[in-house]
Amino acid sequence: MPFSGGIQSFTAPRVGRDQAAKELEALSESERQDVIRDLYGLEAATEEDPKIIEQQLKELDEALEALPEWKKEHFERAQELCPEIANDPAFRLRFLRAERYDAEKAAQRTLKYWKFKEEIFGKDRAYRKLVLKDYTEDDLATARNHGLWLLPKPDQSGRAILFTAKPKWSYKHRHNLVRWVWYLAEAALEDESTQLNGILVIGFDDGPFSFSQFDRKLESKIMHLGVECMPVRWIAVHHFFDSKVHEMIVPFILFMVGKTLRSRFIIYPGSKRHTRLDKLEQVGMPRDILPKVMGGDDEFDVCEWMEERKAAGK
Repeated sequence: MPFSGGIQSFTAPRVGRDQAAKELEALSESERQDVIRDLYGLEAATEEDPKIIEQQLKELDEALEALPEWKKEHFERAQELCPEIANDPAFRLRFLRAERYDAEKAAQRTLKYWKFKEEIFGKDRAYRKLVLKDYTEDDLATARNHGLWLLPKPDQSGRAILFTAKPKWSYKHRHNLVRWVWYLAEAALEDESTQLNGILVIGFDDGPFSFSQFDRKLESKIMHLGVECMPVRWIAVHHFFDSKVHEMIVPFILFMVGKTLRSRFIIYPGSKRHTRLDKLEQVGMPRDILPKVMGGDDEFDVCEWMEERKAAGK
C-alpha cells in the first residue's frame, strides 16, 4: 500500500543548511543558551504553582473569548459535543504548557487543534477521545509498518522520543499517517512529564530512498500538526541518513519546521554509524533506550504495544 507522493515541486520554499547556520549565528546569547538547554536537556521542568495555574487558565479563557467568532467554529463545536474534554482544565493546561504559559498563543493553538482534528478525522470522530478501535484498518496498517513509533523510555531529561524511519513509511492516504502521528502524540501526552518537557524526534532514514518517497504535502501536514496544533513542544530533531537524495530533501524540511525548531534540527549525514550512538548519548539518549534498528539495545515491537493499548481501551 505504498503511496508515491513525490517531491511535487523543486520551486517549493526551502532553507539551505548554510542559511540555517547563519540564522543560528544571528541568535542572541540568551537565544543560543535556550537552544543548548533544549538540545542537552539542561532545563528542569517548571515547578507549577496551583494558584498561578488557576490564574493562567482564567487568562486562557479570556483569550479564547476575545477571539473573533468566525475563528471559533470548531472550538465551539467541541464545547457543544464534548464539553468534558474541551472545557476540562487539565486538557486546557496542556496548551498553556506547550506555549510556555502564554495565554494568547495557547488560545490560537487550541483553535488550530480542533480545526485540524476535524479535518483529518471528520466530524463523527473528532469530538471524542480517540482510542485505537476508532482508527480505520488502513490507519492501523500504516502503524504496523514499523516506520513511526514512540520509544518506550524517555531521554535522561524525561522527554518522550518519537522514532521515525521514513523509508518504511507506507500508507494508502496521507491522512493514515497523519492520524498515526496524532495518536502517538496523544499517547505521549498521557504522561505529564511529556506535557512539561516536550518530545524529541529521531529520524533514522538510512537505506535506499528516492524522490518519489518524499511527499512534501504530507510532511507539511505533519509539521502543521506538531508545530502548530498539538498541545506539546517539539524540542529537537536528530536526523540520520546516508542517502544523497536526503541531502537534496533536507532544505525543504528545514523550511517547513520553522525558525525555532530549525535551530534545534541536527543533521547527521553519511555512513559513519559507529559514531551515531555516541552523539546521541551526549544529548541524553543512551544506547539502552535506542532501538536495535539503529544499533541500540531496545527490542520494542510496535504491534505488541498496539495490542496492549487496545486491550486497555486506549
